[in-house]
Amino acid sequence: MAKQTAWSFSRLKSYETCPKKFWHTSVQKDFVEVQSDAGNYGTEVHKAIQQRLANDKKLPLHMTHLEPIIARFAEAPGTKYVEQQLALNGDVEPTGWFDNDVWCRAIIDLAIVNGDHALLCDWKTGKMDDDFTQQRVAAAVFAVYFPEVKTFDLVYYWLKDKKPTKQSVERSDLPAIWNKILPRIRKYMVAHSTTDFPPRPSGLCKRYCPVTTCPHYGGE
Repeated sequence: MAKQTAWSFSRLKSYETCPKKFWHTSVQKDFVEVQSDAGNYGTEVHKAIQQRLANDKKLPLHMTHLEPIIARFAEAPGTKYVEQQLALNGDVEPTGWFDNDVWCRAIIDLAIVNGDHALLCDWKTGKMDDDFTQQRVAAAVFAVYFPEVKTFDLVYYWLKDKKPTKQSVERSDLPAIWNKILPRIRKYMVAHSTTDFPPRPSGLCKRYCPVTTCPHYGGE
């Protein structure tokens, strides 16, 4: 069985994009995926916002245009949790991020809990889209840690466009969220148990794959 079977939404997406690339860059780790300039900027933005919200540290000068956005979240009522690392075991119970029984990991960029309501915000620096699966899964994980929360307001804040997209789910929606994502997780787990990670060629092979030994490397 391959090691590092614990899943997160980002690992699941990476596996689904190309199992072979995922095997080499995230499991076997015999090839290194170099982060793009856009990826580096996203990491920098997340760290700066974390410092602003957690420690009231001013944003860097080249990010001051984001201050009005972040200030609204900073001033919102409720208890704030910034860049929280949440982990669940196979029984869907809280566990440590690096514990041996970890099954699922999720990082919550910002959570604001106010009574039986929680707002979960994910900062996005890329192109807008309408897929809320990542935030819906985050809500399902977050709900395990906060059983008092009944309503989850989900937000993607698209910093380039200075626009949010929003969706709300109730605690009663969570079983359906788990049921929808579990078949994808099972395929991921089976791949690890069988070490079967076949290539999935796409347009990404030509310019964006570091796995030079793949027969599809450099293809169209």
